[in-house]
Amino acid sequence: MLIEVLQAKLQKAVVTDSNVKYRGSITLDRDIMDDLGVKPYQRCDINLVGEDEYGQPFRGNSYILPGPRGTGCCEANGALSYHIAKKSEVHLNFYASVPEGSIDDDYEPIVIESNLPYMKKKK
Repeated sequence: MLIEVLQAKLQKAVVTDSNVKYRGSITLDRDIMDDLGVKPYQRCDINLVGEDEYGQPFRGNSYILPGPRGTGCCEANGALSYHIAKKSEVHLNFYASVPEGSIDDDYEPIVIESNLPYMKKKK
């Protein structure tokens, strides 16, 4: 039997763009994806820190697409952009299916505290 476990988490990510005219997903800097060990089109849960513009908490799920390296991008696309605005703060949770019994008590997911350190400094 397979069980689903938290593989990785990007905490306190600042949303760098929000675009409703898009096929839907979260676009994430490829460097961040590599460090988290996640792949394009992998499922993720999105938790908005605080409330959306309608005064409601928001939690949704989608998939990720790779964005340009070194940009720190974390973009809410498609339907997500109705709830997640540019400059919002989100937590992204990524999951993996693993054989039951393959995870021991010492297992810990990869956690990155923010996308901001990934942004190249502009001169």
